[in-house]
Amino acid sequence: MAWTHRKDLKLADPVPYKCAFVSSQVNTVEAVLTDSLKTSGPGWLSGPNPDFPQAVVLDMVYLANVVKIQVTPHKTCRPESIEVWSSRAEDRNDKKYKSLGVIVFKETIDRRPPDPKPLFVDTLAKWLWFQVGPPKTYSTNAKQQVGIDEIQVFGYYDKPPTPPPPEDPKDRR
Repeated sequence: MAWTHRKDLKLADPVPYKCAFVSSQVNTVEAVLTDSLKTSGPGWLSGPNPDFPQAVVLDMVYLANVVKIQVTPHKTCRPESIEVWSSRAEDRNDKKYKSLGVIVFKETIDRRPPDPKPLFVDTLAKWLWFQVGPPKTYSTNAKQQVGIDEIQVFGYYDKPPTPPPPEDPKDRR
């Protein structure tokens, strides 16, 4: 069978999101609540000596078909693992989350910056909830913090976002 080009096939693109909630954070990284977690920005770092698991919740803004999630942990405050959950609910506090899988971060012998770890999924999600486990043991992490340098979400919107219709001046009366 010959390969054919399909124009209707949707490719996985980066899907924008907003960070909606973190269970704790260092004061210097408050920008995480309004911006995506990027390596060019501060990323996320938990407060000192937190309870585990820590939570990071992402708002996909619109319902998105997510096919891949890629997480780059902090170099010296690396968690042992992160469990990823998703929900289609309108409210992030709705209890209808389902587990997508666990990302496990291995120890690197030379302490080089960690590689991004992918989690391949196929789910519709409005919310992504990351349960961040306790840290790997490093002498430089006496306060038992955990951090994420970057989260990338790949997929596409289930339905393209449409802007609200323009307001008709006649309706203002």
